[in-house]
Amino acid sequence: APPDAFDPRVLYDPFENRWITSAAAFPDAGSSSSILIGVSQTSDPTGNWNLFRVTADETGFLFADYPTVGFNKNWIAVSANMFDTVFDSFFQVNIFAFDKQALYANTSSRHTLLTDTSGFGFTLVPAETYDNTLETLYLVDDYDDFAGQLRINTLTGSIGREVLTLNVAFPTTKEPWLPAGDFAPQLGSEEKIDSGD
Repeated sequence: APPDAFDPRVLYDPFENRWITSAAAFPDAGSSSSILIGVSQTSDPTGNWNLFRVTADETGFLFADYPTVGFNKNWIAVSANMFDTVFDSFFQVNIFAFDKQALYANTSSRHTLLTDTSGFGFTLVPAETYDNTLETLYLVDDYDDFAGQLRINTLTGSIGREVLTLNVAFPTTKEPWLPAGDFAPQLGSEEKIDSGD
């Protein structure tokens, strides 16, 4: 059966002239829960693609939700919020660091699985890195809404020996934000929009 895919993302890597796409598949399915990753074989997104599927959690206890994707010169990273299949409660963040050149060459979906089990991480977003000399891949997440803080994390090391470093920096604004609700403004009305997360 084709996968029940959701939360797709699409990026363009201008250094390699390739399109990158990711999604999650089989929500609430435990051992079938998957991360889907694809890269175009050329700069033409309507042409052929290298497509891969990796298991989100080998134990089958967790499923992946809301994957985000980014890249730098070494990796394409997909991060996903992991929820348990019994109570649907948040458990941890999984970061899949794929060898970018192996995906582009269609030779392997080799990746390193890193996790944030700190309890502070949620929706770690890998950066789209437009400096092809930068060895570090940054990941950012919303740390404290009411204090107006983000959290910066890094992915470093060599391909296949990646290191996730949490809590590298906490950029702060004087303008805190609400975590949810009807808060987005709309032109010509005092009525706010519920932006749904």
